[in-house]
Amino acid sequence: MKFPYTTFRRGQKESIERIAKRLGSTIVLKAPTGFGKTIVAILSHIKAPKVLYVVRTRNEMAPVVRELKAVNEGFTIVFSGRRMCPILRNVGIEPEDFWINCRLLREKGLCPYYERLNKVSSSSVERVLRTSGIDPHEIVANIANKLGICPFFALSRLINNSKFIVATYPYLFKEEVFRTAFSDDLSEYYVIIDEAHTLLNIQSLYEEVLSEPDVEAALRDVRTYSLGKDFIDYLIKLRDLISRIKSKMLKKVEKAYVYPGEGLIQLMEDDIIELRLKKLKEMIDARNLINISTKLTKIVKFLKYVKDENFEVYGHLDIDGSRKLRILPTSYNLVRDRLKMPKGLLLMSGTMPRKDIVDKILECDSYYIDVEEDYGRIFPHYNIFYAVYTAVTSSFRKRSIAEYIKYAELLKGVFNTVNKGVILALYPSYEFMDNVVSHIENDVTMISEGPKTSFAEVVNEVFS
Repeated sequence: MKFPYTTFRRGQKESIERIAKRLGSTIVLKAPTGFGKTIVAILSHIKAPKVLYVVRTRNEMAPVVRELKAVNEGFTIVFSGRRMCPILRNVGIEPEDFWINCRLLREKGLCPYYERLNKVSSSSVERVLRTSGIDPHEIVANIANKLGICPFFALSRLINNSKFIVATYPYLFKEEVFRTAFSDDLSEYYVIIDEAHTLLNIQSLYEEVLSEPDVEAALRDVRTYSLGKDFIDYLIKLRDLISRIKSKMLKKVEKAYVYPGEGLIQLMEDDIIELRLKKLKEMIDARNLINISTKLTKIVKFLKYVKDENFEVYGHLDIDGSRKLRILPTSYNLVRDRLKMPKGLLLMSGTMPRKDIVDKILECDSYYIDVEEDYGRIFPHYNIFYAVYTAVTSSFRKRSIAEYIKYAELLKGVFNTVNKGVILALYPSYEFMDNVVSHIENDVTMISEGPKTSFAEVVNEVFS
């Protein structure tokens, strides 16, 4: 066993051995933060041929990369192709627009990073991986700047020859995302899921939102580029439906009022390509195709979820008064079906639910390791206090400006009372965090980790 540290923590060696003996089944590892779950997961899977290690965000890749480097295991990383693109990194378009534009650029030979891809060997990419730091943003930047090639496709090409593939959640839970990087099947992999308690909140894994401005923008495109009366009639109907939303509470909307039929969706997909080509003709530089966007792609994606029996449509007024349709999952079938595909599963978290709950959700008989239950306290529990504050809630139905202000006042109260050290506040989403933080005065020293914030930026700011 290539353990990279001087000594094992209590329960680490035992957990590695127990997991390794049961590879191929559904295993749960519940252990506190700081226990070393990452190195336990890696070393317990050393003899597995292919491992997909998924984390919630790209910043959470850094600790996994650090441990893989420490044990000298071959690996690659993959996260959002849009975020990895050296051309588009700071351009705000929808992921669906990006992939369509990216494909057209590649087909027309207009992306210099993709065109150079076959001129650079895999060993050169692996060398950059080994010599870069652990921050995924640094790795991506080094591949683009030092090798002059597309980081997404360069790192994806390493998948077939890498034992460990470190990826973000969508590559596990969404087949269409998985297919952008993987040529083989999920059934070929042993899967490790970090922060697996997230599986209880399936809305965090699958959710799409459609607003009035989205439909208005799509309607303008359809009219401007003469894409057909059927489109116009449907979008007007959809706009009118959204305009009638009056409740701040989630209200179910019958799918029949939203779904236009498979035929019209197919026409939309065909005309989206035509629309892009028409917009391209208006441009002086064809390479600007990467910036072309249309809300039609967002609407088509939304409607594909509407068709799925595992989703329902809801309407509500947001806190800023804007009207929105949301598509939300209503069963665990999507997660359950995906997690039945791999050769084996390891679900890890410091706050995993009980075995009976995990087994009910996944319809399995999991092998459950509770490290502190089995081996005793990992860290001393003196000076630890728990407080439950029931005057606030992050429940979606209760969200409002008044609720965000309450949260902000609570955080300021904790900050002023403790008055030393680092206070870590965790939020259910970036949107929720932004609304709370907007009500905290500037005299509170605060670092907000947003969706574009790198791991290195957070560390540097904390210690500066």
